[in-house]
Amino acid sequence: MVKFLSLITIIIALFANRACASDSMKQFQDNLEKITHQSTANSTVAIVRGGQVFKTSSKQANDNTQFYIGSASKHMTASMMLTTLHDKYPGIPFKRLLGQKLNVLFPDSALLGALGKDWVSEVSLLDLLTHRSGLSDYLDRYGDGLTVPEALNKPISAIELLRSISFDARKKHLYSNSNYLLVGKLIEEINGDTLDHVFDRFIKLPAGMTSSFCPVSHNYFALKSSTCCKHLAPNLNEKVFLDMSNAIGAGSVISTRDDLIKWGNYLLKSSPKVIRDTMLENYGTDLDGDIINLGLNTQISTHLGDFIGHQGDLDSFSSFFGYAPKSDTLVIILSNNKADSNNLMESLISWTSEPEEFTSLNMHQEKLTWSWTKKLIISKIAASLTQITLRLKQRAIPFMILTILAYPKVLRKNGVKNPQKSGYRNY
Repeated sequence: MVKFLSLITIIIALFANRACASDSMKQFQDNLEKITHQSTANSTVAIVRGGQVFKTSSKQANDNTQFYIGSASKHMTASMMLTTLHDKYPGIPFKRLLGQKLNVLFPDSALLGALGKDWVSEVSLLDLLTHRSGLSDYLDRYGDGLTVPEALNKPISAIELLRSISFDARKKHLYSNSNYLLVGKLIEEINGDTLDHVFDRFIKLPAGMTSSFCPVSHNYFALKSSTCCKHLAPNLNEKVFLDMSNAIGAGSVISTRDDLIKWGNYLLKSSPKVIRDTMLENYGTDLDGDIINLGLNTQISTHLGDFIGHQGDLDSFSSFFGYAPKSDTLVIILSNNKADSNNLMESLISWTSEPEEFTSLNMHQEKLTWSWTKKLIISKIAASLTQITLRLKQRAIPFMILTILAYPKVLRKNGVKNPQKSGYRNY
């Protein structure tokens, strides 16, 4: 009898959650449209599920509008490095390559030699890609650790930037842009080419992207006047306009909403399985309890199941790239202003928090933001049984879970109808 009651409880809970989920998606899309349509700046959003796409943009943005995506491009850097290693060392398992110390994996590296640092014999490539290298962030050296200084408006050599950082031999997890700057420069050295060209070969062309670029020099004003970036959204910063040479590998990609959809489809469904699996492997957890992937993190226990993703910020731009494998849901958020970005991310957090799991999404507000204020976007929500029951009542669920437990015969007598699925509006 107890097992039967438990089964009935699970069934009713699933039906209830399904109805809540449908309303939750509709409310999520309504919120996204409200935010974008009321915006006076440039913002755009896409939700892709099973080949169906929901899109909404501000009046100032269109399908061609380009955005800096900042640290949301770090996983692209990881993918380029894995592709490079696959080509250079065919047949050698990634696990073996990633675990080797830098001076062993790259014994002839002029870059590592020029750095002249002992830590190259203590840090592995996997340490860099998972932010467990013990290397401090070069942004801290040139600023106050909270904001990015105007000094980075002009190009500074990678050697100088990387020589300025410190090394902590304990190698605790610490998010640092130095890791991916070094990876980006190693990719250039191994391929004998600049990262923009490597990006075209390993990222842009395989994914079928048309309006994405990975500049290795120039700041916003020079890029905006160039042929490649004539559709770049306005940069709303007043003083700091980072030169892309200072963000190689760490956040120098410019893209569009539709191109990121293409990239997401390629990376998650069509890219070489060995590279995809290596990127999405579980490499432990960070201080927030999120699973560490390569250039990405996985937040668990969300409404959508595991949610893989990363945020990015560069100059006034903000971005989010996220994917939920269980429901095959890809989410893209791009904006050129913090107000829209914060509102859109809050809406995303609210959506992924309901109804099954009352936890918030945390995809790391990244340090490549030029108005940096380090705050967690995750806020754990404690939900009591009373609150859950109230939510179900508000959704017009026929029977409460407690009622089913107390009166199982009522269920069998009256039956339970599966609430009608409202589906995904505009899909």
